[in-house]
Formats: sequence, C-alpha cells, structure tokens
Amino acid sequence: MSLNNLYTLLEESNTKKEILGEVSEKGPRTVYEFIQDHLSLKTKTRYRTLTSKDCEEMFETVSSYLVREPVKVSELQTEEICLSVGDRSLDELFGKGIPQNGGLIEIYGEAGCGKTNFCLQLLCQAQLPEIVGGFGGKPIYISSEGYGYMDRLLQLSEHYVEKYSDLFKKSEDLINEIAVESVSSIDQLLVTINKLIPNLESGDYKLIIIDSIASIMRVGIEQAISRAKTLLQIATKLKYISSTYNIPIILVNQVSAVIREEVNLNKSMYDSNDPFLLLPSYSDKSTPALGLVWSNCINTRICFKRLKRKVLDPFQNNQNTALRSMNVVFSSSMPLDQKYFIISNRGLVSYEFQKGFF
Repeated sequence: MSLNNLYTLLEESNTKKEILGEVSEKGPRTVYEFIQDHLSLKTKTRYRTLTSKDCEEMFETVSSYLVREPVKVSELQTEEICLSVGDRSLDELFGKGIPQNGGLIEIYGEAGCGKTNFCLQLLCQAQLPEIVGGFGGKPIYISSEGYGYMDRLLQLSEHYVEKYSDLFKKSEDLINEIAVESVSSIDQLLVTINKLIPNLESGDYKLIIIDSIASIMRVGIEQAISRAKTLLQIATKLKYISSTYNIPIILVNQVSAVIREEVNLNKSMYDSNDPFLLLPSYSDKSTPALGLVWSNCINTRICFKRLKRKVLDPFQNNQNTALRSMNVVFSSSMPLDQKYFIISNRGLVSYEFQKGFF
C-alpha cells in the first residue's frame, strides 16, 4: 500500500463508497495534505456532502495507519545505518557518521567556511555501498546558489572514481545519479518539496540537501510573521519526509550579524575551548540566520568556521591552506564535540594537532 496516496489507503481500508467518491473527485491526493486540511478545519469545506462523522472516520483510518504499533526494545534495530563523511575522525563528530534517522540537520557559517564542500562530499558518499560507509542510494541536491558548484563536484567525483574504481568507471557514473533541483524562491522550494514525495516511494533516494535555506528566505522585517509561518510549513513537510522515508535532510544556513549595545572590555574576545587562542571567535558578532522559530524546528545544528590559522596541506605539496572547524552546537542524537579540518583536492580531511605543539 502506498503511504502517500490517500485514495489507495482508504480503498484498501474498506471505506464507504460515498467517501471514496468524494476523495476521488475533490482530493486531496496525499495523506499529508489530508491531515493538514483536517487539522486546519478545511475538511468539512472540501467535502460538503459528507457528514462530520464521515470526516472523522476518514481521519481515524489515516491516523491508525500512520501511528506505529508499540514494539519491544529488544525488537528495535540495534545497528544504526550511518553515512560516513569520508573521514574517520570527522565521523566521530557525529557519533559514527550521519545517522539515517538524523532528521533535520542544519550546518551554518560564514562564506568560505566549507559548507558547500561538505555537502558535495556527502553527495558522493551517499552513493557508496553501506559496507564502505555510504547509504547505497541516490542523493537529492536542491540548490539556490546556481550551478557554480559543478567544477568542484566534478573534481570530487574524479577522486571517488580513482578511490573506488571497482564501483565507478567515470565521473558521470556519480554525477548522473544526483537529482539536482534549482530554486530561487519560497514558492519554488515548496513546489519542489511536494514534488519529491511521490519520487521517494521507490526507496532509491537516501539523502536530501538544501543549499541554502537562508538565501531563499531573505525577507524584510515587515514580513517576519509571514516568514515564521512559511518556515514552520517547510519544516513540517521536511520532518514528514525525513521520518516517513528515513532520510536525513541537510540544510545549509547562513549567518547574520548581531549588534551589541554594550561591550564588556574585560570579556575575552577569544574562544576558551579553542586550542588556537590567537584566533578570535565570531560567536559574539554573528548568529545563524532565520531566527528562533527555525532553531526550534531542526534536530541538529553544526557550526562551520574558517580560522585565521594556516596549516600545510599534505595532499597538495604541503601548500599553505586555511584551517577550518566544525562543532555540534546542539543535537538530539549527536555528542557535543568539535573537529578541525582542511579542504583538499580530495575533499574535507581532518586535521590533528601534534602533542606539545604549543
């Protein structure tokens, strides 16, 4: 039975013909849309010939199907499938990698901190078999930043072809498996999200990335209330997709400046937990965009930073390269930790400090 199709669900549940006729003629097509209608009291308006009892019967049928039966702890899957980032040390930041049931995972940071590189690497990683840290499926990449990432994606795919020559013969074998959608407005994003749902029924797609959610949501202060409602609508749909199809969704966010009215000159301008005490933290002058409403919608928040420190890249003839960091700000499933990394021609590579370096 298709979880997504309302008519099929009601038909196979022996629902009355009168109700089936109304659904066939007036919709909605999906279970998700029906629940939204019912909770917003639109069901009676849509089905004027049906009684309140008929509408409640429909809701109970849908609810009983969606609500899972209780299971014993011993019956739960003990070995969780996780997506490797492509670096064992960076995987430790997420526990063992990005969990398949990780929900909505936000990554944020200033421009040039490595967010898009991280996403492109995941697009390649997701296609690997589970035995080598992948999801064994196709990824979906929804971009609001144009197609400027293609050269970098091609470079990464060539590295994966070289590393996994038994799985991929050419770069196109990886790139052609990525479902790419380009959006430039909220309406386009909502249409794209709705369009995803029927395609997920096959189980072929295992990862969704939206880069970036913030650039689509840029609005003025006068639209703050409308923006909050739209954010909730988007988050609700994405949570439904993630939980129903067991797909983690990576959401790229940007930062916005925070203006302080008072400055405490005695307060340290440096991160006490950062081994590079000469590196100022930008936590006091920037914050994730989209506000508190959005923060309450996501399951995990990870902060990316580009530090001022330069280190040697062993994969590019020991050239100087910027050191970067990622740390888990909050999460319902991941430990709070921090890792350092560089961006090499082969992707994100963890950077470990030697003892006695300072």
